[in-house]
Amino acid sequence: MTRSPVSISVLSIAVGALGAVTSVGCDNSAPDDITTVQGASVTTPQTPLSGNSVAKFVDALPLLSGNRSDGTTTQQITMQEFQQKILPNAFYSTLSGTNRNGTFTWGYNINGAGASFPSRTIESRQGATTSAIYTNSLANTHLQSLLTVDQTIHWADPLGTTARNNCVNGPPLAAACTQPFSGPIPAVVHLHGNEVFSQYDGHPDAWWTPGFAQKGRAFFTNTYNYPNQQEATTLWFHDHSLGTVRLNVYAGLAGFYLIRDSRDTGRTNNPITLPAGPYEQELMLADRQFDTNGQLYFPDSDNPANLNGPPGNPDKHPFWIPEFFGDVITVNGKSWPTMSVEPRRYRFRFVNASNARFYIMQLFNQQGVDMHTNGAAGPAIWQIGSDGGLLNNPVKLADPANGNQQCAGSPIGNNTDVRAGAKCLFIAPAERTDVIIDFSGQAGKTFTMKNFAVLPFPSGGPVGFGAPDATSDGLVMQFRVNLPLQGTDTSFNPAGAHPALRAAPIVNF
Repeated sequence: MTRSPVSISVLSIAVGALGAVTSVGCDNSAPDDITTVQGASVTTPQTPLSGNSVAKFVDALPLLSGNRSDGTTTQQITMQEFQQKILPNAFYSTLSGTNRNGTFTWGYNINGAGASFPSRTIESRQGATTSAIYTNSLANTHLQSLLTVDQTIHWADPLGTTARNNCVNGPPLAAACTQPFSGPIPAVVHLHGNEVFSQYDGHPDAWWTPGFAQKGRAFFTNTYNYPNQQEATTLWFHDHSLGTVRLNVYAGLAGFYLIRDSRDTGRTNNPITLPAGPYEQELMLADRQFDTNGQLYFPDSDNPANLNGPPGNPDKHPFWIPEFFGDVITVNGKSWPTMSVEPRRYRFRFVNASNARFYIMQLFNQQGVDMHTNGAAGPAIWQIGSDGGLLNNPVKLADPANGNQQCAGSPIGNNTDVRAGAKCLFIAPAERTDVIIDFSGQAGKTFTMKNFAVLPFPSGGPVGFGAPDATSDGLVMQFRVNLPLQGTDTSFNPAGAHPALRAAPIVNF
């Protein structure tokens, strides 16, 4: 069954959900996302692909640690369209034409090394300014025919259609208001969590279109200077264009930004002894939906296959939906990947880049157990940092000693508050968290990371859309302890004696 109008709003990232009215990130404006009923830009009918039919745990996790960009040099960053095999590689070989090359995606190309989703990680140093020169090259893209903007929502409006026709105050709506936007694509970059001067913050109205043909009212420059005066921490950068953040981030405009200091150096000889090199990895979580051609699908129609429901107020906003949930979980731009690890400690830097999905996660031993069944719990997840940097002390989460249903047994809403009672790895949209997982003594085992957060959070229902369903069973990714241990692991042991995480305790005001 094909969908008629196609939609995808550009993530409005605030501290809530990337696709909901409380979106993930910093743009608190009403989310925008849509297409129109026979809109000129909707040129490609789409048939939704069931995430349940997508093979799980067949492709390797794309690793970001070996290709980070040196933030002490100028970053030339181009926003552009490209194709990436987000679904299993074997899936694309069954397709014809250009679809065989992968899913059309938007991403950041840093210093000419090639665009990707997520982009290359920028690794900066505390006290050393990082300069970034951004170029918007999102012109004549394939994705614009699939991800369209509802012009009845307050948004960047580069051609002035919404303002000229008073589209935000309908109904009744002028004919121009019901058409999907097919003009130049506005974009601007926000470094999420960075302490920076306002002109370099990526204000939602500081957008510009390719060639600077149109610019937002708050546009100052496309060269940003990040002073990096704050503590060592995990940040991320993403699109922030007014009213289209949902769509642009959904399309792939996101990447990690790490700040290092004299203690958390990122080197193997760092004073804290934190896992480094190949033992420190970034993990970007994002749910997506696809069509049968392997292309991104963001429904806004009354298609029965629409997982998110039709527009809530079509007479006023013909395409906008309040939030988006996908039935495919991606990690570092790959659906349900696997990571081969040694029996030792690893440091993982998480970012939740989903539109609206929360994550409450735990590991289970999947050896000899069907993926839809929870095996024995473990190993524990030790949180050592959050959005603002390192914690005073490691915090033990998802303790296997508490049983294999710890997270699943902690519902939200009228029951137990997950933050107070579940003690699992909790990540809201746009949040970052820094953890250590110890795979010592686990050689030969396979661990599945599963998510138990309800949707919508915190008072929704089952996390998926069917039974058995990959998302309802919480599948996120797998760790296979199948690599031989290299040397002796002398890294930071959160369960034993270890150096202090911080040079000085966090000051509570």
